[in-house]
Amino acid sequence: MSLNVIFDKANHLWESIVQETWFRHDVLIPFIISRAAMLLIIWAGQLFLPSFNAPENGPLPFGERLLYLFTMWDAGWYMSIITDGYTPSADLTTIESNIAFFPVYPFLVRSFALFLPHSLRTVPNLVVIGVVLSNLLFVGALAIIHRIVCAVTDNPEVARRTIFYLLIFPTSFYFSAFYSEATYLFFVSLTIWAMWQRRWPLAGVLAGVAALSRPLGILLVGILLWQYMYERRVNGRWTLRAIDYNIVWLGCAPAALTAYFLFQYQLTGDFFAPIAAQGAWGREYVWPWQNLTIGWPIGTEGFYILRLNQIFLFAFTGLSLLVWRRLPFALALFSLAHILPSLASGSFDSAIRYCTVIFPVFILLALWSDSRLWRQALVYIFLTLQTLLLAAWSQGYWVV
Repeated sequence: MSLNVIFDKANHLWESIVQETWFRHDVLIPFIISRAAMLLIIWAGQLFLPSFNAPENGPLPFGERLLYLFTMWDAGWYMSIITDGYTPSADLTTIESNIAFFPVYPFLVRSFALFLPHSLRTVPNLVVIGVVLSNLLFVGALAIIHRIVCAVTDNPEVARRTIFYLLIFPTSFYFSAFYSEATYLFFVSLTIWAMWQRRWPLAGVLAGVAALSRPLGILLVGILLWQYMYERRVNGRWTLRAIDYNIVWLGCAPAALTAYFLFQYQLTGDFFAPIAAQGAWGREYVWPWQNLTIGWPIGTEGFYILRLNQIFLFAFTGLSLLVWRRLPFALALFSLAHILPSLASGSFDSAIRYCTVIFPVFILLALWSDSRLWRQALVYIFLTLQTLLLAAWSQGYWVV
């Protein structure tokens, strides 16, 4: 199949989605309103809150302030990959380096930058490309999740609520930042959609891309394999006779990850360098209950962020265990596969942010939202926390 045919099909698919009423009312308009509200919060935070990480030359105009925000914290590591490539530190396990960050998002930003003249490939322009890309991928992910929810529940109202909860979740603003959250959510949701459509070659390839977007993407292989075998049961039992050539496509993710690790081996001399580099951020494998002993001194900034991360991580763990009672088991596997590594990482850092991609939990919350009181409680809690975290982030505070 030629590239022109692929682009024509993709364009036809996009036009058919945009023309749908559900896309405008349930996805696009709520997205625009939520992002406009976030810009308002950032503007208000700049006016009324003290800055923790201010530029040396003092306050910046609003547009420059946004560019400055999008190069802080993890965004800076992604930018370093785009501008300088992967650069290992002297000791991966103790000194932070960009080896810990996976390549799909910076690769996409760098690829789109190639359309610009060389003189315009500046850091500010790269930031703009990355932010626009994140927002486009997030809208695409929301549209795909909407279709998945409709297929699973046959209830458009549940799909609408799911999208709404994803938009107002406390750390949803990272989907619009110079981070890989939107990229990862797009590819994992597209993988699940392809799986549901029984398009195994497409699902396998997409799982490979997801595995190169974030470390947990490799766990999609187990989910695809389980669903593949589940659909090939005969009289309630699995049988080898029902297996066909499509199972080979499920090896795309391990193959892609192996190729990437070989690249890092050539660079660092350590085949598992991307995993070892996580140690510089204090992540090491522990038994999940050992996380209960992690604590920071009361009265420090980190104490409150830690407690918030703990609350959400354990809440999402409980909700993930309940997903299987209302949704297909593959979605429950997806949720647990993204929760358990965080529980066993020896750190609660960024736990709330990692929870944003566990979309089956948001479907579960939407299914429970027949009660007006429950809906109001979720909206008030999510929006209040999102406002507080976004306002703090807008002034340079590390939040999650």
